[in-house]
Amino acid sequence: MSLYVPVFQTSYFLTKLMDSPKFAQLLGSGILDMATLDTFGPIVGDYVNIPKNIPVPDFTRTDLTDTSAQTGTAVGADNQKYPLLWDDTLSTFLDSDVARTSEDYNALLSGRVGEKLAKRFLARFGKVLNGATPTAHVHDKTGTKVTVEMIREAKFKAGDSADEYTTLVCHSSVWGSIVKDMLDTYKANPSIAGVAFDGRTSAILGLTQIIITDQVPATFGLDAGSHGDDLFSTFICRPGAVRLGYQLEPKVDYWRDIRVKGNMNYFKVLTSCTMGVEATSWTAGANPSDSDLANTANWTGAYQDAREVGVVKILSAA
Repeated sequence: MSLYVPVFQTSYFLTKLMDSPKFAQLLGSGILDMATLDTFGPIVGDYVNIPKNIPVPDFTRTDLTDTSAQTGTAVGADNQKYPLLWDDTLSTFLDSDVARTSEDYNALLSGRVGEKLAKRFLARFGKVLNGATPTAHVHDKTGTKVTVEMIREAKFKAGDSADEYTTLVCHSSVWGSIVKDMLDTYKANPSIAGVAFDGRTSAILGLTQIIITDQVPATFGLDAGSHGDDLFSTFICRPGAVRLGYQLEPKVDYWRDIRVKGNMNYFKVLTSCTMGVEATSWTAGANPSDSDLANTANWTGAYQDAREVGVVKILSAA
């Protein structure tokens, strides 16, 4: 058997990353503003700074006869700061595993890494949405199941920008409640996959895209009968609401242990990314855990007007 030396193939990695079904749907919705880390913003230590211009103040009436000194409004840059996030994966396999597969093993490994990273991005996406959405954009209906009317109410947390919020991101249990309400109240039967829309369904919900993923924060309570003590986070987003910076070329380490019969191969991939909601900023420590990202205490607003934040959150039972 010839010696196998793995070569990480970026093309297969990126193809599988971008084509992973749920992640591809997320990209297609336009919610995610995605760029490589080297073009995303200045990296300072464990954080990425995203300069954000503060707009000039609004015009107000002026009194041309007033001789008093006018007070100006400072105009500068208010940095959004996101944390650098680190992940790795370690695969082990024998030479015989390479021989058994009918595929190019380099392409197979590189592609599978892309698929797993897409899954990881999706999990982080739900945590970041949960933590970074400001209180002004939270529609708290804890203990109540989500209905169509609740979705409409939540959108107007964004005021006159409500019509821009057209993508729903929800847990499968929440989608089940929405489908039931549409059947019972509106006699409408949307696709259970949340992809196929007819004109009436889109009009009823005020949405153009639904992403159903169990990667969003969900807590199943102890009362299995009523589900009143469940707690789910559901999000309504507009395009460009979340920014993601990813590492184009992950760090790959390979080690071959000839002491193991059959030769054990170790294939480790280390990668970093950053993620945050537009017009918000990270305030806690470096390389946070998923629970840290989902904690609202660790994020703050970086805006003059809450409508700059492109996410509305509903807290509810299933």
